Amino acid sequence: MKKLLLILLLANTSYAQWKTTPGFQSEMGDNFSYYTPYLSNAIAKCNEVLKYNDVNLATIRVDKTHDPIVNNHLHKEEQPDMVYMVYIAKTSSGYVVRLIFTKDEYFEIEEEYMTIVYDK
Repeated sequence: MKKLLLILLLANTSYAQWKTTPGFQSEMGDNFSYYTPYLSNAIAKCNEVLKYNDVNLATIRVDKTHDPIVNNHLHKEEQPDMVYMVYIAKTSSGYVVRLIFTKDEYFEIEEEYMTIVYDK
């Protein structure tokens, strides 16, 4: 519940957002999640949605031995005050791919097994 509340607070619908592929669920506003029991599916879905959003996959680091497996933030020149964040986190039932779009300022996101801290 705390995680969903944070995602709701981070949502900002006055700007563009992530373009999603089938399987992602809206987490209110401009944030999306994809749940799967399999790490390989999470990585494949993450790569798929990043390609769909014209992200250079060479800039995305995947570390299967670390949680989060993927944790990147991206900026667009036309939106200097916003940040696009993508990460894959382990959950009690598998993995989640999160797409976060929010103001480019300090925030924390709590997942089941970790907390992500963003500070520009």
